Amino acid sequence: MAVESQLLFDLIAPEMEAVVDPGTLLTASDSTVFALLPMIVGTLEALGRNATTPRARVVALVDALRARLGASRAIKLRFLLLTRIGTYRRSWKLTLIYRTDCYKLARSELNAKLEGGPDLASLSLTSSSDLSGSSSMRHLTTLDELLTDKGKLYKFALTKMFHPERGLKLRDHRHRMRIFKETFSEKEAVDFLVEHLALSSRNEAVEIAERMRMEGIIERMGPRKTKAFLDGNHPYQSLVTLGIKDKEQGCVITGSGKKVHCFKETCASFEAESISSFELQLPVDLIDMQSIDFWSRDVFSPDKEEGGIFGARIVTHPLSAISPLATPVGLRCCSSGSGMAAERSSDCSESILDEGEDDQSSAEGTVVSHVHVKKVFSSIARPMIVSMSYPENNSFLDDVDCFTEILPNALIKSGDNLLQDQAAEIMFRVFNALWADASAEFVKDFEAIPFAHTYEVIPTAPKAGFMEAVPGLDSLKSYNWTEWRERFGSNPIYVEEMTRSAAGSYIAAYVLGVRDRHWDNILIKGDATMIHIDFGFMLGAVPPIDGPRFSISPDMQSAFEALGCWDRFVGLAVRAFKVLRDRFGDILRASLLLFPYAGFTEDDIRHFLMSKHSFAVHEPEGAALSLVKRQINSSATDWKTKLKAYSHDKVDPLFYDLLERGFPPAVLAYKIVAAKDNKHSKRLEIHAEATSPGTVVNVDVEVERVSRNSGLEL
Repeated sequence: MAVESQLLFDLIAPEMEAVVDPGTLLTASDSTVFALLPMIVGTLEALGRNATTPRARVVALVDALRARLGASRAIKLRFLLLTRIGTYRRSWKLTLIYRTDCYKLARSELNAKLEGGPDLASLSLTSSSDLSGSSSMRHLTTLDELLTDKGKLYKFALTKMFHPERGLKLRDHRHRMRIFKETFSEKEAVDFLVEHLALSSRNEAVEIAERMRMEGIIERMGPRKTKAFLDGNHPYQSLVTLGIKDKEQGCVITGSGKKVHCFKETCASFEAESISSFELQLPVDLIDMQSIDFWSRDVFSPDKEEGGIFGARIVTHPLSAISPLATPVGLRCCSSGSGMAAERSSDCSESILDEGEDDQSSAEGTVVSHVHVKKVFSSIARPMIVSMSYPENNSFLDDVDCFTEILPNALIKSGDNLLQDQAAEIMFRVFNALWADASAEFVKDFEAIPFAHTYEVIPTAPKAGFMEAVPGLDSLKSYNWTEWRERFGSNPIYVEEMTRSAAGSYIAAYVLGVRDRHWDNILIKGDATMIHIDFGFMLGAVPPIDGPRFSISPDMQSAFEALGCWDRFVGLAVRAFKVLRDRFGDILRASLLLFPYAGFTEDDIRHFLMSKHSFAVHEPEGAALSLVKRQINSSATDWKTKLKAYSHDKVDPLFYDLLERGFPPAVLAYKIVAAKDNKHSKRLEIHAEATSPGTVVNVDVEVERVSRNSGLEL
């Protein structure tokens, strides 16, 4: 099983306290950790609450997460944005420490972990053990070994050169009228290496120290950080020591309120206690600091118009998670049936900045310099699509054609609980994994596996956030199925993709109780893939006027029937439902890791998923499958479908028009909805954050922004 799938299945395993492995978290790709990060955080909290979970495993998992956060800008940004929201923030206390080159150390530590070498932060500064005398260190006496084997170099630095008691002594050094604390000089390092290694000259010691500098083990103080190591008096700092200090600041808070520095103390001291919260110290640089402020606050500026620009902002592209083990020439992201797919593109440069001594752009992550407003929608909350780019070298900044755009674009939204959308999209990923795991169930009868298209959703506040803007979309409401049948009906690739994605997305939305399925909330991408969006009503929540559970248009059914694939679509959808129903335990466990953070109680989640409106677990299998099949076959002719379409096309625009004109009943109805949203915020214990940028608070102010086309929903 691939590492990516293994991580997901570990997180939803029935005995995850014995299954979730720090090694899997360390080796999974950046894109997988990024996509599953909310579930990973939920798992750590669940393991902490479970007093039967070995504390050592919790500590190791938190340490693995810390290593992944430190080595990727995108993962760190998502984590920092996520833990600003009350339902996540209550369990995580983060201390940010500014460090100009924090990613070099983080990559070195992660590389050491992945290569099976020692943990760069595995030694306690208070340790009294003499690791330098171990037999495994006695052969580290040759120059070639230390220059060619990074693992041995890291181990030598950890267990000997920077051993807290017997290693190189760190002290204050004065250089050019500045004092650098806890540092060592070049000559002191060379002296130590000559004394403790079998070297033939001081020049060989300089070679080893230079290798340490290049590997991020030591760092030159002052501005010229890329200057080669010399046998001189310039001060250096041990990044290994800084890593140990970062790690030792991490601790857990037990249920009794005891603070345990779990990276210093033995886990046995709190083995029987549950963990109520976690504390971490995370290094950040200037780009991280700007990115946090921009994506949590500045991007929600209400006065931005279409075609506007946020100016020069060196920030992380929040939707591009790249591998921490290699810096590609560039990154292009596109949507695929299974979610985000990244591919390298030669027209993207590795860095938006020229190489320089203080250049931070080489740290892992895609960094952009300009954020453009491509489109502003006319609904009440004024969502907008922004693109991210950087200028080409030696180009004029007023020439938009000289900017390289980095995909995907982001859709900025406020007024909606995107925690629900985030949970739904991750659950769709779970469904895709379960369907792929049961491929034999589908291949033998259908020769195809269903899937639900996914896209990234990043909440930044209880009622604000952004998501991946998927290009090339048409709504089911306006889609021309006759033209599709004529153009693509003879192309098995298009027909197959549409059938698989329709079966998967309809069933995925059905089992989660997603309502308000009017045809503007069901989209077609590239004439081949069906996508469900907008998860404001789910798990039992129902809008005032609702449609059938499967909102299939008559034209879609007619096109499928004309091509002879309707029965196959229905059969594939029913089989997809059966496979998920057979894995009900996995789905319930995954849901309990996600939806409580969106405001649902665990009892509500269990009750709905077990009910006849979802998996009907107390009904015979045949009855449950027949109910799903009957609803699919009757959807296109259901009177609720026509009523919902009429309401969305006629009633909604009229309501917003009256709201714009200040018609008292419409304003009152809107205030009632706003009051209900505020009540929901209190339920989430985050009412204090309701005034976050982008959140609808003042009805009178928001009404002024309404336009006649505000019926458009995204």
